[in-house]
Amino acid sequence: MLPSAPRPELDAGDDTLFTVYAKEDANRFFGIAQRGAKGIVIDGEPGAFKVRTAQWLTAVGEISKRLRQGFSPTGGAWFYNPRSLRFTRIHPDMDWKGAQVVLLSRQPDLPAAVDLVATAVRATPATCITGEEIVAWQQQQLRNVAHVVAFDDHPAWALALAELVYAKGWDWRVGPKLSAPPSKRPSQSPWEWAGWLQQRFDPKAIQQAQTGFGWTVDAQLISDSASPERASLSALL
Repeated sequence: MLPSAPRPELDAGDDTLFTVYAKEDANRFFGIAQRGAKGIVIDGEPGAFKVRTAQWLTAVGEISKRLRQGFSPTGGAWFYNPRSLRFTRIHPDMDWKGAQVVLLSRQPDLPAAVDLVATAVRATPATCITGEEIVAWQQQQLRNVAHVVAFDDHPAWALALAELVYAKGWDWRVGPKLSAPPSKRPSQSPWEWAGWLQQRFDPKAIQQAQTGFGWTVDAQLISDSASPERASLSALL
């Protein structure tokens, strides 16, 4: 990853993609991105970057100047993360303390969606997840630009987000290298979700989270014993 930069006055921590040039021997970097008729420029040394805007054509004109100075393109496109203060290949919403993404949903009203997920998790007992953890998660999510994200820090977030995705018809995606998720919500198919979540979580942690929500195999057998699917599972047990 490229060196960090101080927080810019202009928030570029969204879907804006930067082209970054580096002069490795001098530890200098030049990043440029287009936003409408303007260009966003991040330029300088780590810890002393300067962030400014300019007319797009003016900003583009600076590229040839940097190439003459010995800068080279780093290849591909980079996001700028205003929280960690660095360029990254990962979207800022999905870049948190090195944690892996389990599920994410892009939301037009992010605060409302975050509140719904937090409220669902808050209904679980403190033995499942503490109030302090819930508040910290909510504060972190509200710094995002567009996505509610369930990381691999606790399975309760993935379960709550998945339940709401199915209930509300939200769009969503799974994290890298994960198989397709179950076709039913976690409250309806706890055994499938327990198996799927084991790609990222310890089985005991998953069981504790499902118990906290009341989304367990036993609960489903009791609540829907007439279902053919439930009857088959009952026979197996």
